[in-house]
This record gives sequence, C-alpha cells and structure tokens, in this order.
Amino acid sequence: MAHLAHQSDDSVLIDRIGVRAAAAEAAEFAAALRLEIPPGSVPLTFPIRWLALPPVREAMESLIGAHPVHASQAFNFAGRIKVDCDYTLRIEIRRHHAPSRRIVVRSSVTDQNDRAVVQFETVLLPTAAISVAPMPNQYEAGSGFLPDIDVGFIEEAQAARYAAAAHDDGRLHSDSEFARSIGLDGPIVHGMLMMGLFQKALSEWRVGSDISRLFALFARPVPIGSRLVISGRIVAPSKTTGPDRQIVRLFVRTERNQVACIGEATVVPSSTVPP
Repeated sequence: MAHLAHQSDDSVLIDRIGVRAAAAEAAEFAAALRLEIPPGSVPLTFPIRWLALPPVREAMESLIGAHPVHASQAFNFAGRIKVDCDYTLRIEIRRHHAPSRRIVVRSSVTDQNDRAVVQFETVLLPTAAISVAPMPNQYEAGSGFLPDIDVGFIEEAQAARYAAAAHDDGRLHSDSEFARSIGLDGPIVHGMLMMGLFQKALSEWRVGSDISRLFALFARPVPIGSRLVISGRIVAPSKTTGPDRQIVRLFVRTERNQVACIGEATVVPSSTVPP
C-alpha cells in the first residue's frame, strides 16, 4: 500500500508502492515498440508505466496540471527488472519555478532485499510549454557514426498500442481537437515510444554487452504518421567512464532530417549490471 506525505506545497513523497512486471505486460510493451527481446525479459523503459499508477499520477498533476509535456527521461540500472517478481517503488516529486516551471520526478525501484535495481528521473513541463520547446538544427552525420536504422512509420495503431501498454493515455497522443487547441497539427508520438526505440538500435548495432544508463531529451513534437530513423555515434572511452565503458550518442530523426529526440547510453560489460 502506498504511503503519501505532502512535505510542502512544492513536493510530494510517495513511499512503498508494490509493483511487478507481469510477463504478459512486458511482452506487450516490447511488441508495442517492435522490440525483439528474449522470452521473459523486460524492456529497459518498462518502469515508466508505473508513473501512471493513480497515487503517482494524481500527485504529479497536483503540481504541474493535467496532460504535462515530457521534457526528458533518464534511467540508471543497477540490475534488471525480472518478470513476475515483486518490487518496491519510491517516488519523490518536486516542483521548480525557475528557470521555468516544471516538476522533477525521482523514482527508485528496489527488490525484496531492498537492493537498488533501477533509478529513474522524469522531467515534466506544463502543457503550454510544448509550443515553445527548443528546436535543434538538422542532423548531419559524420565520421564514427553507426549505420542508420529506419524504424518506419509510427502510425496511429502503433501509438494506440503503446499508449495501452505504457498506460499513457495522454490526450496529446490521441485527441486531434485537443492537440490543435495547443498549437499542434494533430496528435504526436509518445516521447517514451521514441526512447524505447533506442534499445532496438543498440541491440542491432551490437555496440556492447549491457546498458547501465539511458537518457533522452525530447526536443520536438513528432506528428503521428511520421517516419523515424535512429542514428548513433560511439564516443571514445574517457577518464570518467573508464576503459571498459563507452558512451553512445543517439538521435531520433524525422523523414525531414529534423532531430526529434537526443539520447545517450552508457554501455558496459555484462558483468557490471547484474541480471
């Protein structure tokens, strides 16, 4: 049972929510991403669906309003979520007023022995912020870049399937009238759907054994029906990452070569992230 404590007008703490990734739910989440993973595995971005749990959603909306815009997302993996296992979710939500109004949601997932498995941070903006989001310049490939991966068109059916799998029923992704009312041409692709495609790309590139961190910045609203391409570049190991680690920069681009999502993955030997 969740324990909810309002610490102040600008913060909420939600403690001890029991969660699990049912095998059928994990499989449907992967299918919505067109992601091929071994049976019984859980997609890396699966924990995002737990932010849709009623006490969490209510707390977030109390601080930022309904239908917020997803600005960025980060996951840090100390282990892997396993199917049909029980975990504990703890969430702290803080509202910030400067330099812009937003909420930062910091979540941690621990196993039954109270060992950390996943920590993730979500930044959400008010709905109106989508019309003033920064627009990056067009993407230009260069030396050291990995082969482009064309993931095809993200049509309404896939967006709806992802919405159901992720429990993300935001009107930005399904309601044409609402989307137009805030200055969009129509419903847009879920940012987390685009981030989920990073796992597909990293698997196809075979850049390393495992992923200890995954980050995405959602820079541009992408209309449903758009064709997306994933690009990446391996960054040489540095003193901060160590010789056994490498950073992969990631980009989701539209058919017009516009950058819609910018990401980064830290790739490590498989022994570094316990199964």
